Amino acid sequence: QQYMLVQAIAMAQDMLISGRAERVVVVAGDNASGETLLPWLGSGFRALGAATTKAAVEDAALPFDKRRSGMLLGAGGIGMVLETELSCLERRKNCANNF
Repeated sequence: QQYMLVQAIAMAQDMLISGRAERVVVVAGDNASGETLLPWLGSGFRALGAATTKAAVEDAALPFDKRRSGMLLGAGGIGMVLETELSCLERRKNCANNF
């Protein structure tokens, strides 16, 4: 699962390079705190000393605080638009003409 985003970006790049697309939207998400990934990722972060050791979220979620004790694992998502240079230049030209 964790390599699906990388695979999606590689497929988008292939589509752009081969000329099958001028623009590709890639959207992906992951839940590191879910039942499947938490045992694997959590143990790795704990072994590195990067995961919080606090039991309660309110004690752990203290960014930029001296009392923080590591990071919280959670869910995340990303969306990106990849395009050819020509597509980008055309889009900019069209946008500039509208103002």
